[in-house]
Amino acid sequence: MNIKTPLLSIVLPNYNSWPYIQEAVSSLLNQTFSDFVLIIVDDSSTDQSINYLQSLKDTRIILLTKEHSGIIDTFNYALPYVKSKYTARVDADDYYFPEKFEKQIERLEEEKNIIALGTQGYYMSSKGVISKMRIKVPVYNDEIINDFFEKKRGVLQPSIVMRTDILKKLNGYRKNILPEDYDLYFRLGLIGKLENLQEYLYAYRYHNSFNQKNLLYLASNLDILISHYAPKYKVQPSRRAIKRENKSIYYNRKALFNYLEGYKTVALFYIFMSIVVYPKKIIQFIKNNILQI
Repeated sequence: MNIKTPLLSIVLPNYNSWPYIQEAVSSLLNQTFSDFVLIIVDDSSTDQSINYLQSLKDTRIILLTKEHSGIIDTFNYALPYVKSKYTARVDADDYYFPEKFEKQIERLEEEKNIIALGTQGYYMSSKGVISKMRIKVPVYNDEIINDFFEKKRGVLQPSIVMRTDILKKLNGYRKNILPEDYDLYFRLGLIGKLENLQEYLYAYRYHNSFNQKNLLYLASNLDILISHYAPKYKVQPSRRAIKRENKSIYYNRKALFNYLEGYKTVALFYIFMSIVVYPKKIIQFIKNNILQI
């Protein structure tokens, strides 16, 4: 008896994501598109999430477990088990609207030159309240690539669906290269077209888990990546006030977190600090977030 290979594999890394993972898994299993397998890779969780995952009976779920080694290894661990035409990258604490994968697969089947396709999104509080604040990213390839070189989002990582053959050709994410998502996007962009749907089909849960030191470290590494890929794309990256800008990014994130949690006075304080540090950045922040409501 031949078992039909699903068209899509959804890869969900998990490490201590209780209780958020329940909502994420539920939103994935209740998609209008049904021709998929959900590959959940548990990275040696020590909370209730592993018990929850082991209790799931849906036949579309493949649960893998491994020794703890971080999210990059956890995603790549799933790749040998992926046999489908497309691979989706999702997070264990976010929410996926019902028509997300139906619309993405339809577009990818229609346009063969697109090798990775994301969507627009909403911010969601740590408590799971989806806000009216939108995360808007460019739709077309050239604008997306330009955003990467401008240190903007370009693509919402947990919304992306990729062609599996290309993803495997690149061996997934590269270890010890940070930020790993930008590195993958740059490598994908050298092979084919990236695109984002115009629909808002994803909600990103915004935690207070970031800190200034880590953000500055990631921003510094992104500067290195940009310098590395600029010649390959034949672009000249703009010279920017990096230290002040990176500190402003941190204040903007603190402002956004507190706003989503309902602490608007604290949010205003961090917006003020961002204006003091780097006025240009706050204009971009307001344009991309506040004016999108």
